[in-house]
Amino acid sequence: MQVRPVSKTVIWLAVGMVLFAMLPALTGFLDSKGQWFLPYGYSFDDQMVYQAWIHQAAEGNWRFSNRFTFDSDPGLTINLFFLVLGQIAKLAGGVGADLLARGVGTALLVLALYRLIFRFSPNSSSRKSAMIFSVLGGGFGALVWHHYGRGVVRSSPLGSLLGPGLPVDVWQPEIFVFPSMLTTSLFVVSLALVVTAFVSVIDAAEQPKWPLAGTLSMAVLMNIHSYDVLIIGLVLLGLLVMLIAGKSFTSAYLVRVLQICAGILPAALYYVYVIKNDPVFAARAATPTYTSSFREMAFGLAPLLVMGCVWVGQRVGRYQALSLAGALMLAAALAQPSAEAFGLSPITWSLVLVGVLAWLGWSGQELSLVEKLILAWAVMGLLAPYFPALFQRKLAAGLAIPWGILAGDALVRLYQMKGNGRPFAALGLAGMFVGVVGMWNWLSREMVYIRGNVSRTTVNSLAYPMELKNFVSELAKHPGTKIVAPPGVPNSVGIDEFATPLITDFNPLFTGMAGARTYAGHWSETPDYLARRNESAAIFFVQTSDVAVREFLDRTQPNYLCAPTGNEVFRDFSDYGDTVATAPGWVLIRLR
Repeated sequence: MQVRPVSKTVIWLAVGMVLFAMLPALTGFLDSKGQWFLPYGYSFDDQMVYQAWIHQAAEGNWRFSNRFTFDSDPGLTINLFFLVLGQIAKLAGGVGADLLARGVGTALLVLALYRLIFRFSPNSSSRKSAMIFSVLGGGFGALVWHHYGRGVVRSSPLGSLLGPGLPVDVWQPEIFVFPSMLTTSLFVVSLALVVTAFVSVIDAAEQPKWPLAGTLSMAVLMNIHSYDVLIIGLVLLGLLVMLIAGKSFTSAYLVRVLQICAGILPAALYYVYVIKNDPVFAARAATPTYTSSFREMAFGLAPLLVMGCVWVGQRVGRYQALSLAGALMLAAALAQPSAEAFGLSPITWSLVLVGVLAWLGWSGQELSLVEKLILAWAVMGLLAPYFPALFQRKLAAGLAIPWGILAGDALVRLYQMKGNGRPFAALGLAGMFVGVVGMWNWLSREMVYIRGNVSRTTVNSLAYPMELKNFVSELAKHPGTKIVAPPGVPNSVGIDEFATPLITDFNPLFTGMAGARTYAGHWSETPDYLARRNESAAIFFVQTSDVAVREFLDRTQPNYLCAPTGNEVFRDFSDYGDTVATAPGWVLIRLR
């Protein structure tokens, strides 16, 4: 398929999104003169995981170990993305390499979306609308906006309607394009690879050559963000059913799609090898990361879902649209918020899968190939996060993209209709506007974190005294050295308001920026994190006996302690080792 050169509008959109994505970091660097600023307001601890891999790559390692624990591991993890960033970090530093990757990934994602949407619609207005709402579309989170947490803690007229859990467009960035651009380089690069793979699947219907771009995208994706491969697999299953139902399936096309999917094999085989031979990695992979209830999902995508159902009514049929809308409303009504898990049982999930595939086969027979794929992505994507396995939350990645494309196209179709089309288009646009406001809130929230000098974690700061760099420099001299630091204590100053932590958690920072091993470094990376967190916290307080402190140190064998000072409730560790660096309120001690 021939694609015309990228329009100036798309280029300007890409440039604009890169500037918005970089704005919080630029603001933080300018506002934190004389301090060490780290631009990770939303997910500081997770960003330090990525920085730890970048740091190890910059050290010259090509296989990564988990340094958020004292547990020894064979260090078998290979991640091509962070290997590349590690080489860039030798010149630009870890943070500089990450910001560069996020900027480039943001531009590539916009261009990849253009390639997909160009194939989806021949109408220029529809393309622009689909681009806008796939990039900026959100839900009703703006109506109950919070800066911290996943639960509704501030009173709101709609709080009781939306339930105790916040809609996903408040707290789950990987679902949405703009929040992904604001938060994580890995998210935007992975989404760009997902979209590229889907474009290759579409083009494979007309191009007899090996779809190399799709194969390479799948190979890299399986290595750097393997969860997305399952999403693609489910979408392709839905597409297959639609092709068979529409009697447009051919064995030649199946072979080319299988060639694309074959890209995952090397990384998939190595993943199985690592799981079997690295117990620390296996423990990390077994950490539950639950998704939202479907009610939180539905309200977080509500305007897009409504307009997506309108699109189904326009392109497929009234009964298919009504059945889809009815199923979504029923699922949202029956969803029961829980603090434990939201995944479906294997039997229930399988039954729902059969129903979804049957609906796709019924609905997609007369659609074009690209319309089939987008509809399959939209509908199968709603089921993926409830897959009965671990890390369900990751299986919602990029879900706003297909629904945004359908919604943007439906809005233009309504506007171009005769009769009552334009009033309905105005209602749809109003709903979309609420979602866009939510995306603006993501940007403004980054500024709240910078002004408050606190991450969304509530226990990590963003700006540090320059003296703390001496701690990092000392630890970085000895890669993999072991250090114990107290876990953080949040500083709540109001409902949904926090300030600089009472005690900042330096553990993820020391692992991410210095390459040190921490005893309780990260809620997911550290096995049995809560127990180790409490155990390490106790040694810093004077009420803990010296015998208990000595027993902990003898058992865990750290090389360094980072201890708080200036308060009589904290233990004086000067007799335990040599002071090698100080910062306001803190001391770094090399243990004897």
